[in-house]
Amino acid sequence: MFRDRLLEAKKAAGLSAKTMAEQSTLHTAEETITRILTGKIADPHVSTLMDLADIVGLAPSELFMDATTALEFRLFLEAKITNIDNSAELELLRIQNAENTQQIAKLQSELDHANCVIKHQEKTIKIYDHFIKIDE
Repeated sequence: MFRDRLLEAKKAAGLSAKTMAEQSTLHTAEETITRILTGKIADPHVSTLMDLADIVGLAPSELFMDATTALEFRLFLEAKITNIDNSAELELLRIQNAENTQQIAKLQSELDHANCVIKHQEKTIKIYDHFIKIDE
């Protein structure tokens, strides 16, 4: 299937195997490109296919599926990426929430301690006031 899509895109772009070889970033030989296009090389390297797809203006996925399927696949992948991003954000929020919960617990503990100190000081003041009254 990739060969047919590559041939269609090559024809639509008005390119020859020689022109494609000249534009190849991998320096793929014209003969190799011709052999891929004629089916003599049935299983070319993925990097070669990606390079040729780029030359004829196709996304690599479009070599293996029709345009509608490629679009659906792209949208599917974008949704997955978005979910991954959202999952990462959610995990970060969970971590931040846990840290905030720990800080709140620490502050509550400090507040409880301060209240105990105040109660102790209030008792000490009452005792002190009691002794002052006795001395009077």
